[in-house]
Amino acid sequence: MLAGPSPKQRAASFRLPSPKPLSTLFAVWEAPDVLDRDKVLNWWTGRISDAELAEWSGMAPRAVAIVLGLPSMRGHVTGGGRGSRHTRRIAKKAKGAVAIIHALSEAGLSLELASNIVDTTSVIASQVIEAVDYIPDFGGFRSLCLTEPDGRWLPTDVVHARLWGRFVIPCRRIDDPNPSPGSIIPIPEEEFSPNERGTMIIHSVELVPLTDKPVYAGEYDPIGLYERANSRPEAIPALDEHLLIVDGRWIFSRSPDPSPLETLYRIHNDGEVPKPTFHLEPVSLIEPDKKTVRVIAWGRDPKAQDQARRRLENYESLLDVNLTLPVRRMKRRAYGLPVEVD
Repeated sequence: MLAGPSPKQRAASFRLPSPKPLSTLFAVWEAPDVLDRDKVLNWWTGRISDAELAEWSGMAPRAVAIVLGLPSMRGHVTGGGRGSRHTRRIAKKAKGAVAIIHALSEAGLSLELASNIVDTTSVIASQVIEAVDYIPDFGGFRSLCLTEPDGRWLPTDVVHARLWGRFVIPCRRIDDPNPSPGSIIPIPEEEFSPNERGTMIIHSVELVPLTDKPVYAGEYDPIGLYERANSRPEAIPALDEHLLIVDGRWIFSRSPDPSPLETLYRIHNDGEVPKPTFHLEPVSLIEPDKKTVRVIAWGRDPKAQDQARRRLENYESLLDVNLTLPVRRMKRRAYGLPVEVD
């Protein structure tokens, strides 16, 4: 695992064979969808400062500190102080909680109530971030402090091998001199075998490389959520978790069935997004003081759950907040991608 050059070194040293005809094959291509590898690794390892979390989520820095200080979050923040990116790490659950609490606050809840909702039912933040950061389980893992000893990584910084070192040669069909982003074909660096013209033929289709060296493609993104052009992220019913508050008191989770993780697994294997149904589950309630939140799910209070279901059938007010969409937006900002919000 330690032998050989790093991914950055491989990418820098790679050169295609350049016989004379090759110069006429290249199209002008600015690589608009290439992600910054350092930003991707920082996101996945949690090498993030409070200021960055505030910038990406839209939350005030002081509010970020409050969220990370919640009892259910303290164990998910390790190492140095608020700005110590090189020694502190923020686990996935805490990242998701910041975006979710900000979304609840934007929907009209006080920061204290929004924080208490996530604090008492923190499984909500876990479910959301696991789907946002889904990656198929193949290729093994890499310890960054071993593979990149000069990168100021910690022994706990272990990432999926794909995130660490997946580089591709973006190609176009030879009969498509001006390819759109959707028609560009990424060929893994290790599978690209150019002929004497510098092209590659796959299933009778001649492909022309668009760059003279590999580009980073570590993020798993089967439906284009992190393409630069997708600057206005939208709700995706099959992947999004929602939180409903009925009559200002009864809190429900609304989850798609199949689950987002199962849907992503199917996309990876079958290439199709299944049509979901939705499951509503009363999970907690807001006490009369409008601050305290009590869990009623998972066998805690079946009678209160029944009461919540009755209220849902004849409610006076209903607040529906998409919890997944703000986390996707935050991740795009973390990657340096544009985000437009109406």
